[in-house]
Amino acid sequence: MSLRDRMAHSLNVIWQSNRLCWLLAIFVPVLQLIAYARKKLHYPSKNKIPVCVVGNISVGGNGKTPFVAWLAECLIAQHYRVVIAGKPYCASRPIKNSQIFTETYPVNQMGDEMALLGHKLRCSIVVAPSRSSAINFICTQHKGEYDIILCDDGLQSPDILPDCSILLCDPDNIGNGYLLPMGPLRMPWECVNDVDFFLSVSNDLSRSPGVLKKMSEFVYHHHSLQKVQLRSFESVIAILGVAKPEPIQKFLTQYIADITWIIKSDHTSPTSIQLEYIRQKNKPILMTEKDWIKIKDELTAEDNVWIIPLKIEIEKNISLSILKYIEGLCRKGY
Repeated sequence: MSLRDRMAHSLNVIWQSNRLCWLLAIFVPVLQLIAYARKKLHYPSKNKIPVCVVGNISVGGNGKTPFVAWLAECLIAQHYRVVIAGKPYCASRPIKNSQIFTETYPVNQMGDEMALLGHKLRCSIVVAPSRSSAINFICTQHKGEYDIILCDDGLQSPDILPDCSILLCDPDNIGNGYLLPMGPLRMPWECVNDVDFFLSVSNDLSRSPGVLKKMSEFVYHHHSLQKVQLRSFESVIAILGVAKPEPIQKFLTQYIADITWIIKSDHTSPTSIQLEYIRQKNKPILMTEKDWIKIKDELTAEDNVWIIPLKIEIEKNISLSILKYIEGLCRKGY
C-alpha cells in the first residue's frame, strides 16, 4: 500500500469517529482563516454565459461526475450548446494555460474526470489550472458559441459566481458530520440553504429519494464493446481506483464468487509494470469507466478488460425542475 493509500485509509478511519477526529481540531482555525482570506480576496463578476456548478457536500464518491454527464446529455438532446469547465486534477502532465478540447481528450493533460466526460459526451471541454480561469476563458474567447457552461465541482471556489448551483450529498459519505479536516464535509450544512438544488444521492431510492447511483449486471469489452453478464465470469481481477470502492465491491460479489481485488486511491491507476503482472494472471479484468480512461492508451484490443458502467437515475419531478431552471437561463441570454 502506497503512502497516499495509507493516508487516505487513516483519514477515513478518523472521519468515522467522534473521538479520533479531535486529533485534527488544531488545524480547523487555520483552514477557516485561509477560507476567509480567499473569500475576501476574490470578487467574482457576473458571467457572460450562464454557469451551472455541480458540487459535493463531502469528500469524494457522491456521483458528481456521472451527474454532470447526465445533465450534459439532457441539455445536448434539447439542442443546447454545452461546454464543460474543469481543471486537470491529478493529471501526469497538466496543462499550464486554458485549453479547449473538442475531438481528442488526453487523460495525461486533462485528468481522469475531464477526459472521461469528453470521451462519453464528445462535447467541448475546457481545462485550466483553475475552474474560474476555464470559465473566464470560455466567456471571453468563445462568447456566443455556447449556451451553458457546466462546471464539474467548484461550489467552494470564492472566485466562481454560479447562476445555478447543485449540491449532491450521499448520506453514507457524511461520516462523523464534521468539517474538514476533522470530518469529510467540505462545507457546513448551513450552505444547503444557499444552493438552488440540494440532492440526496444513494444506492437505494426508497431509503433516500433523489438521485440513484446504479450499476448494471452487464459489462462491456473495452475494445469490441461486446456485452456479457457478470454471472458469466467465474474468476476475475477487479481494479478499483475510485473514492468509494465498497459499494462496487458489494455489488460485484453478488455475481462473482472468486474476485482478486486491486484497490487504488482515487485518481490513481496501476503502473505499466503492475498492469503487465496483472495480464500474466490470464484472468478477465474488471474496472470502472473512470479506471479504464486512466490506462486506455496502454491497453491492446486483445486485453481481456471489461468495463463496469456506472449510471445515475433521477426522480422525474426533480429532473424536470432542474432542466426547466437551466433552460430558463439559456433562453434568458446574457
